[in-house]
Amino acid sequence: MKKSKIILSIEERPILCLMFALGLTLFGVLSFQEIKFSLSRKEIYPGIAIRVDASGFDAYQTEEVITTPIEKIISTVGGIKEIRSISESGKSVIQIQMERNLDLKTKALEIREKIDLISYQFPREVHKPMVYRFDPGNSPAMVATFYNEGLTQDELRELVEKTYKAELENIEGVSQVIVAGGRIREILVACDAKQLEAYTLNLRDIVNKIQDWNANFSLGNIRVSNRDSSVFANSKFSDLYALRNIPLVVDSFGKVVFLHDVAKVSLEPRDDEVGARLNAEERVSVFIYNNQTSDILKISGQIRSIFSSKIKGKLEVIVTQDEASFLVNTIRSLMISGLFIILLVLLFFYRNANFKRFFPFYLMSVPTSWFIFSLAVGIGRFDLSLAFSYGFIIGQIFWGMFVLRVYRFQKKDIYHFGYYKFSLMLVIIFGVSVVFLLLSKGIFMFWFEFVFAICFSVISSYILFPVFYINFKDTFFFRWIYKENRYFIRYYDLICNFLIKKGLDWRKKTEDSLFTNIYLYPVSIVFLILLGIYTLFSSSLKYSIDSDKKEVIAFLEFPPGTSFQHTSQITLSAEKKILSVTGVKEVISKIDPAHSLLLIKLDDGNFPDRDFLSSLKASIGSTDDGFLYFSSDEDSKFFKEVAFDVIGYDIKDLEKYVSRIAEKAKSMNGVAESVLRFKPSREELQLNYNPYKFELSDMKFYEFGDNLRLAIQGGVATKYLDQDREVDIRVRYAEEYRKSSDHLSEIRIKNGSGRFVPISELVHPKEALVPQKIYHKNRSRSLSFAVKMEGSSGSELGGLIDTVMDSSLPEGYRVELSDEEDKGFFGSDFFQKVIFLNLLWLNPLIFFALTGNLKKSKSYIWKMIAPLFFSIFLWKFFFSSVIYLPFLIGLGIGHLFGIFLLESKYHLTQYPVLYFVSLFIPFIIISDASLISLVHIFSAILLFCFCLFGQERITREWNRKYENQDMVLLLWDLTKKIWKTLEEKVALIWRKRTFGK
Repeated sequence: MKKSKIILSIEERPILCLMFALGLTLFGVLSFQEIKFSLSRKEIYPGIAIRVDASGFDAYQTEEVITTPIEKIISTVGGIKEIRSISESGKSVIQIQMERNLDLKTKALEIREKIDLISYQFPREVHKPMVYRFDPGNSPAMVATFYNEGLTQDELRELVEKTYKAELENIEGVSQVIVAGGRIREILVACDAKQLEAYTLNLRDIVNKIQDWNANFSLGNIRVSNRDSSVFANSKFSDLYALRNIPLVVDSFGKVVFLHDVAKVSLEPRDDEVGARLNAEERVSVFIYNNQTSDILKISGQIRSIFSSKIKGKLEVIVTQDEASFLVNTIRSLMISGLFIILLVLLFFYRNANFKRFFPFYLMSVPTSWFIFSLAVGIGRFDLSLAFSYGFIIGQIFWGMFVLRVYRFQKKDIYHFGYYKFSLMLVIIFGVSVVFLLLSKGIFMFWFEFVFAICFSVISSYILFPVFYINFKDTFFFRWIYKENRYFIRYYDLICNFLIKKGLDWRKKTEDSLFTNIYLYPVSIVFLILLGIYTLFSSSLKYSIDSDKKEVIAFLEFPPGTSFQHTSQITLSAEKKILSVTGVKEVISKIDPAHSLLLIKLDDGNFPDRDFLSSLKASIGSTDDGFLYFSSDEDSKFFKEVAFDVIGYDIKDLEKYVSRIAEKAKSMNGVAESVLRFKPSREELQLNYNPYKFELSDMKFYEFGDNLRLAIQGGVATKYLDQDREVDIRVRYAEEYRKSSDHLSEIRIKNGSGRFVPISELVHPKEALVPQKIYHKNRSRSLSFAVKMEGSSGSELGGLIDTVMDSSLPEGYRVELSDEEDKGFFGSDFFQKVIFLNLLWLNPLIFFALTGNLKKSKSYIWKMIAPLFFSIFLWKFFFSSVIYLPFLIGLGIGHLFGIFLLESKYHLTQYPVLYFVSLFIPFIIISDASLISLVHIFSAILLFCFCLFGQERITREWNRKYENQDMVLLLWDLTKKIWKTLEEKVALIWRKRTFGK
């Protein structure tokens, strides 16, 4: 028997090869400590968001003063695909979608520099713009809830803001930190309108005085002892007492009038609100979001370190949600399950005479191969995802199945045999990637990582095994490998014979029933194929890769402009109903006006499949005007929705046109619902001014608007530094002067000559429609609506898009299709299933291209059809009503395994029955763990191979009994007989009806 070049090379320099392998292993261990772990490779959403808070600004002011200038300046940045913005009362949010494959960190810095060029022009009420990465479907990486029995929720919120927020935001990889629950406090200066008028003061005078006194002034430098020293005048407020005692004016009696004489100064909760709850109870929580490219394990460690180092008094921090913790638990479960499966693979060869020769060196090659694989992943700057880990485990199983088919032992020498099979495997396994590339980029990347790990695992073990064997076969510790394997053989044979007997008995009964008629077995195969085809095309496909998570992320959306109180009330009701559902462990919620995020954690043994989500929806029931959907639910708005944008310039006209087009779309076939993505303008009080009266009253319009806004909404005069935390100082009229429109008419404004003029002399109030929010798309005003389809019919979707796009609109208005549209036929389940079925001919085709064996290639096509479809039927019948992506990937690998199992003649032995029965044990064990996608992959491989082996053995016995009859010809003859019989029956019936008896 001739030795291969690889073995000869290792035998020439065994120590060098061993040192090289151990060196790579050492570097792999070091790389493993620095490698980044993730559940799956996620396509990074190229989004950058800008948020600017502007207290007291209405939607129009926010648009004019903040949104439009920022949109104009950032539009000069290269690589921007789309800009969308929302201008509302007190806030502007601008979302930028960049082109793919750009350095988002660099682009974010460039955008921040552009904004800095104009931010100095913003009024004092405008806070510093925040630039951060964003993902529309992003969920928090960590949620921490705070408790302190001695503090109120508002005080606790202030403590958390002051103690933790800034430091958490400085962690590299953290994109956003949101503190929710309680309310932020500000210093409110509530002025008495009558007292101000008595001392000829207006609100702007108060604002100016506060700004003047809360400042530091540089007075220059003086020379002291041959050294220059700077001289400053410090008048910054040190406490509320200093603020209350600001001198304003001197009255006619020579008495100094202080701020506390005309206003009440106090700490009050700010109007803007964001709430948090844990199991329907109000809490203060921190929601921490990470960048998609960051290392979640490092971030989690740094966050926990900050929490533990800054615990004060009775403050208690409980981490209620942690992606890193779930990831660590998943990796731990994966390693235990993988090791258990590999040991069961070795158990399959226990009866083999060479078992002791390969067993210790196989075990040595597994961790060595793993760390070398980690080194390769680290060099490639990839994340060590579940796809890589699953592929490595499946690769080791594959290697364990074929190691004794590849290597032969003669005395103490090792020989290589069957090299071509592994080159064949590499070509076929990457050839199959074409099928998954046609499905989607995300699915292809999961598959590619999966098969790359399989190939790397097999090739590295293929080389490492002889390295370890040649170097250690003659050492003292491995002399036992040449002794006869007698330990536990008796018990092993008893178990094997029992299982084999049961398998043979079952097969015998099946064969006896199938061989009673020559046509029965061929017809049964056709029936199983048709049953599997029906099952595949009647089942829903779920392309979820993160199916291992035992949590549900839910969103509750309300029309824009919905109040915080209404949003919180409906969300609280939904939380209580969710907690009553069996299997729900915990509900964490974050509530914003018009939007709520719900993190639903499940008990062990419960998984967020379609049936569970359906029961969850049924339990929640109606959510009033809110729309509830789940991030992992195909029925959510992310999966069966097409959105349209109507672009124009006048908001009233846009609302009218969008409502008309949405109603028209709702009446079309296949449309389940048409939803407006905005809240229509509402009736508000509008003040119409008379320029003539303004001139007579010696009143400037901008002064009038400035003082009236300060009176009603208030304005931030300056900021007060309270223990390293900035607190706004807001100035406005006291509550009794701003309760209703009647009080509004009594407000008096100071004119240029110091006289106070009632606003009723200058303006007259009128009810008018005012928008809640102003939307922009690429710097133009726009409004959107979405259409939810009942199904995925390509013709109905195409008709809808054509009808909406051709809507009649005046000049300057147009309809654009949003980026969220359905992909039509090519995105449908039917197309994806047809693409997947290309596996039936692609693997045998590649096999033929490499071997030139046409006859065997054709036979493999026929042999793989029935096992493939019957595996799908068995999976749906026994386990799941939905076909998941990991199960399809498992069938792809099982299809490949099937070819090599047949090539290696495993179907001619009895032991595979034991092998498949024993491998179902880890399936049962890990089904309660967090590795659901591994269960899908592994069970698909087992089902396919089990069906293939069963088919091969029964087919062989059928051929023996019926002397190798051609099944296709038999089926064709049977079809002709049935057709002839039907023709005779039809002719007989026709004659009876035509001629009677």
